[in-house]
Amino acid sequence: MRYSLLLLFCICSFKISLAQKVIDLERQPYVNIGKQTSVLEDSGGAFSIDDVRALDSLGKFSAVRTQILNLGNSKSVFWIKLTYLNKSRQAGFLVVDVPNIEYIDLYTTGTNGKPYHLRSGSLRPFTPEVIAANNFVFPLPEPGSGSGEEVIYLRVKSHNVMLVALKIALAKTLVAGMSFKANIVMMYSGILGMLFLFTIFFFFILKNKVYLYYSIYVAALFVYLVFYIRGYGFVLGDHGREFINLYPHVFLSIASLASIYFSWKFLELDKRLPAAVKIYKLMILVWIAIFVVAALGGKQFLAALVNYITLLSSLVLLVSGFLVYKKGHKAAFYYVLAWFCVCLTFIIVSLAIVRIIPYYDISYEVGPIGSILELLFLALALGEQLNTVRKEKLRLQIENLELVTSQHSRMEVVVQERTMRYVGVVKELEASNAVKDRLFSIIAHDLRSPFNSLISIFSLKEMNLLNFDELKMLLTESRKNIDQIHHTLNNLLSWAKGQMMFPGTQFSNFDLEALIEELLLVYHPLSHSKSITIDMQVTGKSDICADINQVQLIFRNLIDNAIKFTPLSGIIRIKLEEDEKVVLVSVRNPVVDPERVNMENLQEPGSFVSTPGTDNEQGIGLGLYLCREYIAANGSELKVFLDNDELVFSFSLKKM
Repeated sequence: MRYSLLLLFCICSFKISLAQKVIDLERQPYVNIGKQTSVLEDSGGAFSIDDVRALDSLGKFSAVRTQILNLGNSKSVFWIKLTYLNKSRQAGFLVVDVPNIEYIDLYTTGTNGKPYHLRSGSLRPFTPEVIAANNFVFPLPEPGSGSGEEVIYLRVKSHNVMLVALKIALAKTLVAGMSFKANIVMMYSGILGMLFLFTIFFFFILKNKVYLYYSIYVAALFVYLVFYIRGYGFVLGDHGREFINLYPHVFLSIASLASIYFSWKFLELDKRLPAAVKIYKLMILVWIAIFVVAALGGKQFLAALVNYITLLSSLVLLVSGFLVYKKGHKAAFYYVLAWFCVCLTFIIVSLAIVRIIPYYDISYEVGPIGSILELLFLALALGEQLNTVRKEKLRLQIENLELVTSQHSRMEVVVQERTMRYVGVVKELEASNAVKDRLFSIIAHDLRSPFNSLISIFSLKEMNLLNFDELKMLLTESRKNIDQIHHTLNNLLSWAKGQMMFPGTQFSNFDLEALIEELLLVYHPLSHSKSITIDMQVTGKSDICADINQVQLIFRNLIDNAIKFTPLSGIIRIKLEEDEKVVLVSVRNPVVDPERVNMENLQEPGSFVSTPGTDNEQGIGLGLYLCREYIAANGSELKVFLDNDELVFSFSLKKM
């Protein structure tokens, strides 16, 4: 029995705590009264005031547990009930302290017992009875002589998230409470106006689109925050306020598009973070779609959705700004702080809308305050960027001044360099002239003498001064002259080809040993006539990558000259040795008197000296010059030296 009484007491206490309290206007401060109200949802919107009173008598109203009613984003009509007591002789007022509820109806009983009905809302024309500004102030019936309680039924309907802040107060309390909010709105309206004028001024001065996008962002955000969120669209009259409340997300989408373009240009994404460009383009398409839906009247559809899309867009802008800052864009530091404020703001507002955290009066100021901080940080970012540009311009001016100052000395350096180039050209011309002189000398000596000998033989033959045996003997002796003419002509043609700038070295892969063996067959009669042995030694592979025609001419000259300067019955040694990356080549031939060999002429790169061989052959003239040129063209250098009584020519060729 005792436990049953305790349970009954707890149930009664709980019901009493949920019972709607009567509001005494004389003692009521200017605060939200949500917990002192109850609510009824009319999903069809068909209830009349009589229907609502009947449902109230049946206990269909539900108590509210928060100071600000969060009715969500619904197509339903909601009825709010509150009871008040006014014992004073002062006028009382009910304040719907939000600007965006589209349809509001107040029902109560007048002093004479007649029905009392007032209408207002953001999509209804102004009426003289209700003060419709950035909130809606409904005058209550004049207090009577009695002290009875009065019941108010408030019918609200809107096409967006309904956050209903209700306050009830006497006139003196009302005036003191509303001035604080007006001061806050004036403050951030002034800040937005100054930021807009500041940036649009810099746009016209600098012609930089970054400032234009920022100005559009500030202007569109001003319309959305001040005229819609804070409800100051009433200054535009009935039609202006109606337009703002029908299409608020048009201005939000314009602001978002401007912020995306601003971020794109400010962060220099094309250069600093090209991977983010595709994401930015996708965000632009999304906000263009939102703009179209908003312009077609999809306010209720977008009401809750835009909060999450704006949060997602802000996170993308925040992350891209952080990545660009890490890459050295110093001005992006303030940019990152700006979008951090925006993200934090939308997180708080979104949590309040989905009822995870409670909604307070200050929650209405979170969005505008966060946006003001964002715009201030973005202005600092623009200032830092402008300062960076100014410093860079100053640096360039200093560099130009230094350039002008040092121009005289630089011109002297240029003149000196040109003089040196001129001297070099003169030396090249002198060298070319020397080559020409040497060439004519070779032609005069190496070609004219053999031809003179042949002409003499044919002259004697025509004079019938030679018999057949004598003619045969002289022609046999002239064979050497004919071979010399052939060899010299080959060298002259090769040299002329190089001087006429024919196509350069043509590399190919071939076996060097096989090439030399073919040449030895050609020179076998000549070496056999002097009883000379040619010994070729090959160590490893001899596959090389070189110009086969140039290599063939190199070995023809070296073998030909070796035969000419080798005494009778001597031995010429050709050695091929495989190294890590090259094949080492050396051609050795004995000389009769090493001391008489002119090594200075042999080692001089531009030498054309022709000296007679052991049998009065001509050699080591143009051929040696061509050998040096072609060996250099194949990536090596000809080295000439004496090793005891042997003359050595060595170089290397690249392996395949």
